[in-house]
Amino acid sequence: MPGIPLTENYEFHPSMDLGIGLDYVTSAPLSVGVVGEAVPLEVAPGQDSFLTASHIKSETDFNQITKFSAGVEARYFIFSASAKVEFTKSVNIHEYSNFVAIYQRTINAPTRLNNPQLTDEARHLLEQRNLSRFHERFGHVFVSTIITGGEYTAVFEFRARNSAEMESTKTSIRAGADAGVFAANVTLDSFQGWMRSIATNEMRVTSWTRGGNRREEPQTVEQAFQRAREMPIIARDAPIAFGVVAQPYQILALPYDDLTWIDMENANQVMRETLDNIARQTKLRNSIKYVLNHQTEFVDVDVPRLNALHELLTQNINTLTDNAKACARDPLACRFVHVDVPDFTPRPILRADSGRVVIPDFTGSRRSGNALLQLATEHNVLLRDEQGGDLGALFSISVCDIESQSPNPGEITDRPAVVRLRVSRSEIDPSIQWVPSNRIRPDYSDLFDLRR
Repeated sequence: MPGIPLTENYEFHPSMDLGIGLDYVTSAPLSVGVVGEAVPLEVAPGQDSFLTASHIKSETDFNQITKFSAGVEARYFIFSASAKVEFTKSVNIHEYSNFVAIYQRTINAPTRLNNPQLTDEARHLLEQRNLSRFHERFGHVFVSTIITGGEYTAVFEFRARNSAEMESTKTSIRAGADAGVFAANVTLDSFQGWMRSIATNEMRVTSWTRGGNRREEPQTVEQAFQRAREMPIIARDAPIAFGVVAQPYQILALPYDDLTWIDMENANQVMRETLDNIARQTKLRNSIKYVLNHQTEFVDVDVPRLNALHELLTQNINTLTDNAKACARDPLACRFVHVDVPDFTPRPILRADSGRVVIPDFTGSRRSGNALLQLATEHNVLLRDEQGGDLGALFSISVCDIESQSPNPGEITDRPAVVRLRVSRSEIDPSIQWVPSNRIRPDYSDLFDLRR
């Protein structure tokens, strides 16, 4: 049985230690099957720190940027309850936003198990040819290296308020890719500069730090890049174990094993295909949920159809997960189960105009009422006083001092948007030309009694 490549990194769990056995299918830590000498592995002085940036189109892309190796990512995402897995699920990738991410990892000197030898119990089970019990107790691989340091992941979601914004952001991302912002040698400064050039108020930042004692995660683009710059110091001053390398027991020159490489590779392939299918159907379900939660931004939303698709996708994901769990219980019984992705055509499309409103600033002294009404019309906003009364009659003939407004300027809300204004003072606009039929200027004094 060929060895699992040493470049495959496994997520560290608190119960892991050097020599502990792992179930190859589920990655669950079991019992210590190997002993040896723990030795710090000094590859080079200092730390090994690197940055990866990527355009994220699916959970599979996200797994790759965070360095889950291809052979183990399915096992983690189906069975693990780790913080990294929960963070990845919280990103909620869907097709109606654009996602880019940075992953900063700093590795201190790893600790490796030298001269590994089977424990007496493990050797005894093999001598008794009790292979099933051996795999139950010690799994199929053992932890040979523990990686310490720190890692940081930030995902930037560019929300599109309309189809034009969606295409504009896609164009900017393609241009960034052509300019090398997603290249392997990208620097934090160059990537941040590109991000500043396309950042919008509709950007959502989701991030996760592993290492150090910080509890609050960055909420803005600038904070996210500052945290990435801090990671080498965090990893040096407060490092944590965040990854392990596992190797198969076959490197210890065992005499036999009836679980062949073909069997194990089949189980691995079943898990990988299962993850890919779950990722596709999860992204589609996330997209449907996004449309249902933002119906004003889309054209002719068929709510009953989307609800039915959402339910079908949930059933499919549950079926795929159950199949993966059955495979985990018995790797020799792993079977490919094809659960087709349901047809999502025609897809809901974003409006050509925005289904959401950016609230303009109505506050200030001696604001022309007519100008305020025109501004409200341009931004699809209804103006009301603090009690909800209509301000159209007052504003049509006045200049006003607007002390405050709610929602605040710059906030984004769904249509129809209503802004309540606190009018502290108003007077008849002297620029209004009066030509009433009876030549008598009408009395609007009651409109200016703000004590009512």
